[in-house]
Amino acid sequence: MQPIISRLLSASVLMMSLFSVFSVQADEAQSQINRIRDTQEITNLVNTFTIYLDEAEIDKFVDTFAEDGRFKIENEEGKITLNLEKSKLVGFFTPRLEEFKKNGQKRRHLFTNVSIVKQSDKNATVMINALLTSTQNNVLSLVTTTTCDLQLVKTSNGGWKFTEVVSKLDRALDTKVD
Repeated sequence: MQPIISRLLSASVLMMSLFSVFSVQADEAQSQINRIRDTQEITNLVNTFTIYLDEAEIDKFVDTFAEDGRFKIENEEGKITLNLEKSKLVGFFTPRLEEFKKNGQKRRHLFTNVSIVKQSDKNATVMINALLTSTQNNVLSLVTTTTCDLQLVKTSNGGWKFTEVVSKLDRALDTKVD
């Protein structure tokens, strides 16, 4: 009788060990799935927020920012020339975009080299290169090239938002920024 109990105990220990291994592997797989999903969401957010700006969908643009989010522009000399909290973005961009429209200008942002430099379950740091162009009277002109440092946070509802966007200009903009 003892050998049967001993074998049953050994089988139970083996089963519990296998269950533990499969459980750990399932947790690791879910963690990887969550990270891939977060990476896709972050990349999509980065790729769409200036589309909203370019299309003058200011409310959608502003909604990409966390409640304490900030938008900054650093001039070609490395000096911060614009530092706006989320609540001021509509007031800054709306008249600017209306002026462009009145003048027949179309602005476009082209992002390249999107790189997620650091990513955790709750925060991310992204760096990009960007090209800002303007078209007026069928003439395309380069406004500037820039690099952008982006800080993101995962919100309580699971989505990602910008806590800080810093656009570092390679040359001065064609319009005053203040």
